Amino acid sequence: MASSYVSRVCEWSAGAVAAAVIRFAAGSRFAVGGWFAVCSRSTAYSRSAAYGRFATYSRFAAGLPLPRRYLLLIRRVLSRVLPLRRSATAFLARRSIAGAHPTSSLALRSVASPFASPSSQPSAQLAQPRPQLRPRPSNRPQPPSHTRPERAQTRTSERIIVIRICKYLSKFEWFQLFVGLLFIVAGVFLELKLPDYMADITRLVETPGSKMHDIWVAGGKMLAVSLGAVLCTVAVGFIAARVSASFTQRLRSLEFRRVESFGLEELNKFSTASLITRSTNDVTQIQMFITMGLIMLVKSPIMAVWAVCKIAGKGADWTLATGVAVVIVMSAVALIMSLVMPKFRSMQALTDNINRVARENLTGLRVVRAYNAEDYQQGKFDKANRDLTETQLFTNRAMSIMMPLMNTVMNGLMLAVYWIGAYLISDAGLMDKLTLFSNMVVFSSYAVQVIMSFLMMSMVFVLWPRADVSAKRILEVLDTKPRVTDGERMEGVKNADGTPMRGSVEFRDVSFSYPDSREPMLEHVSFTAQQGQTVAFIGSTGSGKTTLVNLVPRFYDATDGQVLIDGVDVRDYNLQALRDKIGYVPQQSVMFKGTVASNIAFGDKSQGGKTVAGERVGDVGLIDMSTPQGRAHERELRQADAEGNTISRLTDAQMEDVRKSSAVAKADEFVTRMEGTYEAPIAQGGSNVSGGQKQRLSIARAVWRHPEILVFDDSFSALDFRTDHDVREALAREAGDATKLIVAQRIGTIMDADRIIVLDQGRVVGQGTHKELLRDCEVYQQIAESQLSEAELAS
Repeated sequence: MASSYVSRVCEWSAGAVAAAVIRFAAGSRFAVGGWFAVCSRSTAYSRSAAYGRFATYSRFAAGLPLPRRYLLLIRRVLSRVLPLRRSATAFLARRSIAGAHPTSSLALRSVASPFASPSSQPSAQLAQPRPQLRPRPSNRPQPPSHTRPERAQTRTSERIIVIRICKYLSKFEWFQLFVGLLFIVAGVFLELKLPDYMADITRLVETPGSKMHDIWVAGGKMLAVSLGAVLCTVAVGFIAARVSASFTQRLRSLEFRRVESFGLEELNKFSTASLITRSTNDVTQIQMFITMGLIMLVKSPIMAVWAVCKIAGKGADWTLATGVAVVIVMSAVALIMSLVMPKFRSMQALTDNINRVARENLTGLRVVRAYNAEDYQQGKFDKANRDLTETQLFTNRAMSIMMPLMNTVMNGLMLAVYWIGAYLISDAGLMDKLTLFSNMVVFSSYAVQVIMSFLMMSMVFVLWPRADVSAKRILEVLDTKPRVTDGERMEGVKNADGTPMRGSVEFRDVSFSYPDSREPMLEHVSFTAQQGQTVAFIGSTGSGKTTLVNLVPRFYDATDGQVLIDGVDVRDYNLQALRDKIGYVPQQSVMFKGTVASNIAFGDKSQGGKTVAGERVGDVGLIDMSTPQGRAHERELRQADAEGNTISRLTDAQMEDVRKSSAVAKADEFVTRMEGTYEAPIAQGGSNVSGGQKQRLSIARAVWRHPEILVFDDSFSALDFRTDHDVREALAREAGDATKLIVAQRIGTIMDADRIIVLDQGRVVGQGTHKELLRDCEVYQQIAESQLSEAELAS
């Protein structure tokens, strides 16, 4: 019975809200009256009959000549507040398709208010019977039966995003939160004891013959309780700040590690700007929510329930007034949240967009200035900035209603309590007046505590939407599993004499397609490179040269066929063991902020695949800042960094290897002229060195590892012919036992290679030496004729 009453009240309230919106939008005087008549009669019908009345009301609303923005607002109210999503959706579909409805407002009154008096309706409409509401046939294909459970599951999982991210809390952080919960309960208990002491003081003041000593004792207890509540609040704030700092530090580290494990396929799903925002701004939103929102989220319900329990038996009239105030507050919060949640979801994406535009402008500043595109870039940034600003203004304006509303409800509740108390005291006997007055004072204090609880909860709702969206975005990164996974093999097969095979590369009928492409990039590629050989790849732009060499270090996995290193499929290798065998020089040279030596010694392999500090990369663990041991470890690292004893410092033997590698790449020619030589600073991205210098440093970095296989992806394009020749000679002399895979555009770079593979549209159209291809391969002949003179071709 109680649930039936509650459902009817909810239906009436939702209908009143929808009618008020339509009345405001259309200026109709009979909308609220018509709905009130439907609701007043619906109490005599079953739930299905009430739904039929709502369908009648929807038909009325569908005929109003409303602007589209009002129709969208009505749809949002109907679909979120009422459990009648189908009727609301049908209502919007009719309005969006039909546009301006031709039916006049006079004819609509008969549909809008079926319970109005006959005198209020036209005679022509009186003779028409009320149409029976039947479902309209639809030619639209029905969704499969499994879609609804999937949507329900998705909505359920979205509701617990913030809870899901809590699985990354450590045990010590859970213990700290439990201690914080105890302090919250203690603080609520002490705060709710204050009205009791206030009642005692009121009773003592109003009772003739009371001693001043008793009043001072009660006041002292009240002051002590207030001080205890303050101390509990400070302790909770301290715990929340510490937990939020250590938790977000762990999230940033986990996110960074997850991104580092991504292959190129996963990196293409997330833009660089988005990944930066997710590890900075989104993590900050989580930290703010834990620091401020979590305290209020736990404290407000405890205080509200406890205060309601204390005032439950002190007066039905006062309790009813408090209940009405709570319903108003909860309804307002629900309505505001339904409006701002979609905006909060889009706000983080807009933040990604503005970061992307700013990053593009800073990265390509030279191109922007060269083409006088400052105004165009300014326009792009202004649009991104305007979109974000408008979204933030909408959410801030909507959320700004909450605080004045809470204050208004709280002041109105206080007025109601004293107004009801005045009537009760005036009608009470002489002996009961003092008791009622004391109860009124206590009740007003508790009522304020209840409303303050919901006020705190409203502050949570300011922080929670963005934290929820940020948690979802962080989990999208953390839950993304790389398709390129570790194998178990650490070494290749052994030769017949028992020695391990080194430097062997074999492609067996390899084909590859990018995930978002329908056409294969490589088709049926097969070749073999033995230790010490130089195999070069040449072809037109887009022929698949870079894609081919990217399959060797497993940046991608082959779609068909096998890529074997030392006789073992690369998919069976442990990724770290596989990449320890390879020295890779990318097409675009990448420099890191640091020194010349730190860039050359990047990814040291001279200690058996270990870092300079002697640890394997996979063994370096996260520092748990939530524990005293973790904070002590952090202090040690900070002290070592301040003293200059960081793990990035190289030994004398390692510095000698850096010099030798630099000499092989002919980088010592300009490094020795730099101030500080190998300790000279390198700016972020290598902006303080030229393109050719960056390529030589990248080559030195690959040589420094002493790998089995050297991969050069068009890594000589920025070098002049003399330097190109000198570097290749030094590589042949100093790295003669390493297998070299070279992608090049210039025939002069690869004409001395042991084997040249010619690619055209992803297929191998020729293999052999320079002379063999000049004789037998038409594609290679065309490339050679465009680059070499007749004398060079003849020789």
